[in-house]
Amino acid sequence: DQARINSIREALLDRSDYNEIGRLGRSRIYDGRRLPKLYRLEDPTSGRTIAYVLPKEGLDLDQGLGRIVGIVGIEREAPGYRIRVIRPDRFEIDLTEEIPDR
Repeated sequence: DQARINSIREALLDRSDYNEIGRLGRSRIYDGRRLPKLYRLEDPTSGRTIAYVLPKEGLDLDQGLGRIVGIVGIEREAPGYRIRVIRPDRFEIDLTEEIPDR
């Protein structure tokens, strides 16, 4: 699995200039109830959060949930935190990966 994930990452990196590549998930903390809604981008091997992704009108990020995605957009560090937040302009789903059960 590790070799497969690495090859997927390398293929995505070769095709474009993504700000970040990782597995897209929903944030349990930033769920839109108490705090703003954000998506979580995680390292596929460790599960560690790489960055948070802001939802954008007209960009259906839910299509990428549970999948390896490449994201292009404006990236900044959240004030007071050691985590990056990306405002996406576009994202690409790795179509070679099987769709997981949700």
